[in-house]
Amino acid sequence: MKSADLSPALRKTRVPLPDYPGVQALVPPPPPLRVPLGGVESQLLLAHDALASLQAKLAGLPNPNLVRRTLDCREAVRSSQIEGTHAGIDHVFEYEATGSDQGLPADVRVTANYVRALDHGLREIQRIGSNQALTLDLIRTLHALLMEGDTEYLKKDVPG
Repeated sequence: MKSADLSPALRKTRVPLPDYPGVQALVPPPPPLRVPLGGVESQLLLAHDALASLQAKLAGLPNPNLVRRTLDCREAVRSSQIEGTHAGIDHVFEYEATGSDQGLPADVRVTANYVRALDHGLREIQRIGSNQALTLDLIRTLHALLMEGDTEYLKKDVPG
């Protein structure tokens, strides 16, 4: 990118890279110490209270994982739909129950893979702890779960 393509404010954030003559990097300004919430404090408190209430109700259920699993699946479906998939939560449940994608949207496997990856990642975070769980190995495992069954991806020679 040429310097002239940058805004004047961004031009001021450039620093030279000693190992690469003539190359500069942009160093962003530090983030603000406080983020203005713009009046959403009450909504945040309501969301926090709702999550605490849900957690308390889940603790009283004989198998709280059924509710968590449904919520995780719904999250996976909605996130996948942002990427342009058309599979709904009912399609994912049908695919998981039957193991077949016949008669279902073509991208149901992608969404089901997202559910599996999310489930695996959350279990690892619970097992190991949030500070230590995020490793390159976990990221590779999650990526492999996401891409499982994707023949185009499997044809590629991906470095390990």
